Amino acid sequence: MKYLYTLILLLSFSFVEAQINLTVEITGTPTTVKMTGPWWGWDPNGGPAATDNGDGTWTVSMNAPNENMEYLWVVDNTQENLIADAAGGNCSTAIDSGNLITDYNGWANRVWKTTDTHIQTAYGNCSSLTLSTVVDVIESVTLYPNPTSDFVRISAGESIDLVRIFDVTGRVVKESSPEKSDFSLNVSNLSKGVYLVKLNSGDKEATTKLIK
Repeated sequence: MKYLYTLILLLSFSFVEAQINLTVEITGTPTTVKMTGPWWGWDPNGGPAATDNGDGTWTVSMNAPNENMEYLWVVDNTQENLIADAAGGNCSTAIDSGNLITDYNGWANRVWKTTDTHIQTAYGNCSSLTLSTVVDVIESVTLYPNPTSDFVRISAGESIDLVRIFDVTGRVVKESSPEKSDFSLNVSNLSKGVYLVKLNSGDKEATTKLIK
């Protein structure tokens, strides 16, 4: 029975869920960037934290929802307001594509649709919209043992350029450049909990979960 349970765990965490990247361009040097929306009760601190890409953009990587998702960006606890932009006719592309919904008076919300994958926008600007509907995913990714207490072995269908482990706040807690398709990581210094492991190989990527 113990071996069956272990096999179920391995199979469960070798499956790579479809991922989306939501990226926002920001002028200046913000301290925190997050998402908010109905799923998080429009709480400025309730949504997922974005990761600083170091080039003026910040990205939230998350499992693809199974329904359209409304959201807005929150930079240093200030939620963007797109109402005036929309009422001024600056958002026709986003509105026509369904990536912005508004009454032009009281609210204007960004929308990720189930037909989208990667979206890049600019904070406070609904005329800036870049969509990508093609995602190259690294195949055959496995992590084991999972859960683990010290080392985790990662295997993929191709050589991994970069692996990053994120905690639940979106903070990178471990980073490595293995340049191999099969390698081990020492995670003994991580606290117990659930982490996201993001793998990159050229233009391809994959994200899966790790339990410590």
